Amino acid sequence: MTEDDALALALNLLAERFPLYDWTYREVPGTDGSEVGFEWFGEDDEEVMVCVFRGSGIGERFHRHGFFFLNYAYRGDYRALSHRPDNLVTVHEGQMYAGQPFHGYALRSSVGEQCTIVGVLVRTQTFYREFLPPVMADAELLDFYLGPREDAFSDEFRHVTIPGSSPVRRLLEMMVVEYANRRGDSQQILKPLALALVELVAREWRAEHAGRSGRAETGGSECGGVTGVGAGSPGRTGVLGRPVSSTVIDAVSRDLGHVSLRALAERLGYHPNYLSTLVRKETGKSFSQLVLQLRMERAALLADRTTLAVEEIARNVGYSSTSNFYRAYMGYFGHSPRGTSQA
Repeated sequence: MTEDDALALALNLLAERFPLYDWTYREVPGTDGSEVGFEWFGEDDEEVMVCVFRGSGIGERFHRHGFFFLNYAYRGDYRALSHRPDNLVTVHEGQMYAGQPFHGYALRSSVGEQCTIVGVLVRTQTFYREFLPPVMADAELLDFYLGPREDAFSDEFRHVTIPGSSPVRRLLEMMVVEYANRRGDSQQILKPLALALVELVAREWRAEHAGRSGRAETGGSECGGVTGVGAGSPGRTGVLGRPVSSTVIDAVSRDLGHVSLRALAERLGYHPNYLSTLVRKETGKSFSQLVLQLRMERAALLADRTTLAVEEIARNVGYSSTSNFYRAYMGYFGHSPRGTSQA
């Protein structure tokens, strides 16, 4: 059997399974019946699953999912209700739609002809436990994926075009074949593939949105006050016409553990003293104050929305010493992370 034959067989098999899943709408607790949702479609011992819809029409009720999901328009276009029951979006062939747990969503129809949708689903706790550490270096991704732990309902989603040169489609095809022919070790294979998929989709989303208003690459909630100062300030601009402070914030957010003024200045083509002056002019903070703010806001996010140990949080925001992190956190916020005592 050729690879193409194996893929076609796997797509057919998963498409045949699709209507056999439990499609019972269940009331979302605490909503008095106003919100309904789907539970996990996979087996109890599965943490990642792959599903395939193939058809010319589907009319789901607007609902919530209790898991992370990525739906890819593999062949043809499809429509979906996104975020609100009255917001109909079209996902064109080659585009990916990614949603958080409890994101409002409903597949409604294909656009004029049969379509094939490949979906990858990841259990929420699996994502937080195993997928979160690799994305911690990316502030925008971190904010997106941690949102559901704070909000009862998520309005966050990603709708991104996947270029033909991207390995996303081939990666999805590998996952389709593996899941359709499940073996005892399939979950161990599917989980790293799903993580790679998440990161590849994020890469394309960043490339598609780079240079738009605000901090398109690193989210707006972690340091919106700093961004507001820089975005409206006159003076020299950085990458793609953005204020230098925004470029610095992005760079620092992606490398909280190893960032230095000298290395960053060299990378951006500035003298360290000049870059420091620009940062202070645009943000009102010194470079070290800006780094501290970004580290502390990231630490607070992790403390509030994850169950990571304080030692792990410290390492992830650039502190090799838990004691030093504890003192910095106490000095910045006036209280300890989660009210813990010093380790």
